[in-house]
Amino acid sequence: MNTPKQHRAALPSVEAASVAATNSHGNLHKKLRVVLAALAMTALAGVGIWLVQTGRFGAEQLSAWVASLGCWSAPTFLLSFIIGQLLYVPGTLFVGAARVSFGPGWGVLLAYLGALAAITVPFLLARYARGTAQAAYRPRFSFLRRALDRVEDRPIQSMVLLRTVLFLSPPLNYALAFTSVRTRDYVIGSAIGLFVPTFVVTFGVGWLL
Repeated sequence: MNTPKQHRAALPSVEAASVAATNSHGNLHKKLRVVLAALAMTALAGVGIWLVQTGRFGAEQLSAWVASLGCWSAPTFLLSFIIGQLLYVPGTLFVGAARVSFGPGWGVLLAYLGALAAITVPFLLARYARGTAQAAYRPRFSFLRRALDRVEDRPIQSMVLLRTVLFLSPPLNYALAFTSVRTRDYVIGSAIGLFVPTFVVTFGVGWLL
């Protein structure tokens, strides 16, 4: 029969085991969320590639569809842009369609707003899937760690450079969500970096028309 002293001594070990089990369950849940998010992103990418490669979705179809919506064309275009980025559909397709459907003025504005919304939503979804309590992603390779360190040390400047060069790259949206870059810095830097390439693409499409 256990004495009161032995019973009190056993309580900390029971509590420690309970805390360890809770932490283990929490870590498993976080890992499961990340795995499910990765599978979802892969499936979406597959659907988007299939749509584009089979010709079921392209600039001409998008422009004609948007033009047929009347007063709902602008909000529908913005929503389609966001969905397109989730499906890995090339963002330049939507930027060009904005110029064709809405003209040089509204086309540039809607292309820019759509691009900013389209790269922000996947970032927020991936950040939610990662979980706020989970540590930022740290690559095994030193050169990748150094690159991420630069992004985290100078987030806005890095976002401007990345968006100017890579523009609407869907993998970039998800990769940055797993860093420690703050959402505010991500949006501000992306907003600045998207301006020039968006203008260049819309201007180029207008010149070709």
